[in-house]
Amino acid sequence: MITRNRKAIHCQGFTIMEMMLVVFVLGLIMMMSMGFFVESFKATFVSEQKNMINGDIRTLTSQLAEAAKEANFTVLYKSYSSEDRDKSEDRMLDGNSGDFIVFGFQEEPDLSTSINAPIPIMRITGYYRAPMDPNDPTSEGPVRSFDTDQDFNYHASGAPLLSPIDPLNPPTLEKILEELYPEATIGNNREVVEMSEGLADKRLFYNFGKSTIMVNGKIIHGVDAKRVTDTYNFTISTRR
Repeated sequence: MITRNRKAIHCQGFTIMEMMLVVFVLGLIMMMSMGFFVESFKATFVSEQKNMINGDIRTLTSQLAEAAKEANFTVLYKSYSSEDRDKSEDRMLDGNSGDFIVFGFQEEPDLSTSINAPIPIMRITGYYRAPMDPNDPTSEGPVRSFDTDQDFNYHASGAPLLSPIDPLNPPTLEKILEELYPEATIGNNREVVEMSEGLADKRLFYNFGKSTIMVNGKIIHGVDAKRVTDTYNFTISTRR
């Protein structure tokens, strides 16, 4: 009888308490593992986004430095919108900030046609911040650029800007540039930086004066659930 009872005891399964303890321990291990994997994924994601930000910074710095070094003049405007760049009064001078910078490249004038022949603008490049919210010009948005290599011939036809300049009534730089800007709309030009925010009075570029422009912005990557940002400060010297 005693032997039979001992066999019965040895053959019985886990008690409810033992099973609950095992489930609790397994659940705890799984939770710890999940937390580790989530944190590892976050760290990898942040690292990837920071690498993308660094790539944006290198690209933008290289392009701006090269343009500023080679350009004959530089003009800063509040934005790429036509109403912010169609008059000489729209230029952002010393101590002002803007979201659209233009680099102009010129060549020697053709004095054989007229002593008043202007210095032709053969090429312009531009960099601007395109706000995502059209009703808020200071909202976040990508940085876009254009580069147009055009021979602006003042003497090709009877069009007003294509004739020798009247020294008493010369066209403004804005009038000339308007003929050279690409036809692409604000959102169609080449993207240089995926997302940015201006920090110079909520604009990207600041005119220090004395041929110095500072780029002051925040570059943004990631998703809505996890955004990765870095501040970008860079000073370029121009040949104005």
